[in-house]
Amino acid sequence: MRILWQMKGPFSNARRAVFLAIGCVVCLLASPTAIMTPAVAGEVRPPELGDWLLTGNDGQDWQATLVFVKRQALDYQGYMNWRSLNGEQGSGVESFQGQFDPRNGKLLLHGKEISHAQGNIATGATFEARVADGGQSLVEGIWYGPDIEPGTWSAIWLYSHSSEANTNHNSAGP
Repeated sequence: MRILWQMKGPFSNARRAVFLAIGCVVCLLASPTAIMTPAVAGEVRPPELGDWLLTGNDGQDWQATLVFVKRQALDYQGYMNWRSLNGEQGSGVESFQGQFDPRNGKLLLHGKEISHAQGNIATGATFEARVADGGQSLVEGIWYGPDIEPGTWSAIWLYSHSSEANTNHNSAGP
């Protein structure tokens, strides 16, 4: 760099500016994660509020609209509108409470009561998953619990509700 700063001639300031700009671009390209990571190093972005498409399997295929309706700090409330896709028919709306850990990216949801239950559907499962893609995917999910057929699941974020811009959204569930 010493040579760069000692340039003489009519274009020396322009050359310096170009070399500095190129240096900055090279640094940014060499470390794109420096721009795209959360503010606190090592932390994962929390799941988005709104509607998600959940798919899972415990010997039969399930699909649900998972809805995060409220987030206060790292605690979540919401519900899952379940329906079986094959096998014994089952459907219902399961409310849940959960927690997110930004240090390891794990989401833990605890199923509560099921309303509008029809057919073969269990209640009270625990759901675990890893948050990915900047808070817009839930991957490597499992569910389990007493009298629950263990299963695997994943979900993708579909959209947020316009009133959910505030992280302390206070909508009621189903």
